Amino acid sequence: MRRRGLVSLAVFVVLGAAAFGLYRYMWPVYSWNQKLTVAVEAGGQAYVSSSITQVTVRYQPQLLPQIGVATRTIRGEAVALRLPGDRYLFALLSGSDNPASHAQFVAANVFSDLPHDPNAGPRESISAALVDLNEVSRLLPADLYPMFVTFDELSDPLTVRQIDPLNLEAEFGAGVRLLSVTLATSDEPASNGTIKSILPWLGDFPEPSLDPTGDYRDATLADKLQHGDFLRD
Repeated sequence: MRRRGLVSLAVFVVLGAAAFGLYRYMWPVYSWNQKLTVAVEAGGQAYVSSSITQVTVRYQPQLLPQIGVATRTIRGEAVALRLPGDRYLFALLSGSDNPASHAQFVAANVFSDLPHDPNAGPRESISAALVDLNEVSRLLPADLYPMFVTFDELSDPLTVRQIDPLNLEAEFGAGVRLLSVTLATSDEPASNGTIKSILPWLGDFPEPSLDPTGDYRDATLADKLQHGDFLRD
């Protein structure tokens, strides 16, 4: 009797493993790391800073029309670029009005010319193509730039202000201009620790806004931005 039970358990384990293997083959998980680099000229000198983000795409059956066939998560932090005068320019993970520029989507748009077939299933998707891409860099077009912000006081999240990357002189003074924004696939690990050392008030959860006491009926930028636009663990 005991032997029959062990055989049944072994068969159950084998069938379960086979079912999971088939499910994962049909609905795979893809993950890659990407490096966002911002270069700015100030006073005739180039200032450059980068950040590494890990993007994970999990495919799943579309059981309901309102549920997508893939979920995307990110881990990493915004680019923090220190400029003269101890001023900082931040390129956020998300927050812009164009979702295509957000960290979890931007690579699929920047590298959209990679061979893939969106109608042929997950294994022919742009996500599958990105996993196999080895440290290739592309310049971002302006319409895929992340949201850029600065703070009047780094210690006060309510002083956040959006910055036009094409007119940095208006905020940082004459001779300050954006040189480039590039995205590259990378083998480096996701960035961790830099942004919190500059903005120590950032919390461990992405959902809170920078101004949790704000009035949504007259929302400021601090009301709209969330901690997760700067940091995702």
